[in-house]
Amino acid sequence: MMTTLTRIAVAAGALAFTADLAFAQFGPPWQSGWWFWWMPAMRMVLVLGVIFLIAFVAFRMLRRPYGSRSAVALDILTERFARGDIDKAEYEDKRRTITRS
Repeated sequence: MMTTLTRIAVAAGALAFTADLAFAQFGPPWQSGWWFWWMPAMRMVLVLGVIFLIAFVAFRMLRRPYGSRSAVALDILTERFARGDIDKAEYEDKRRTITRS
């Protein structure tokens, strides 16, 4: 979980650092023209977007069930068999299919 968040944070930091270096090449603000005054707002939008992206990824990762997908599918299959929704032959067939993949 931390590796994905770390990668996103490093990418956002590299992007912000690169943007700052690019904007620093233009000289003082009074020589840059009207667009220079929009840069703080654009930086704020970029930072808020990165924060939103990190929160979104963290939320999605926390909602995932623990374990692999096949383990979750096997749990559901076992519950269905215990409730009597499926018979033993169907249970064994589906269990083999799940464990094979």
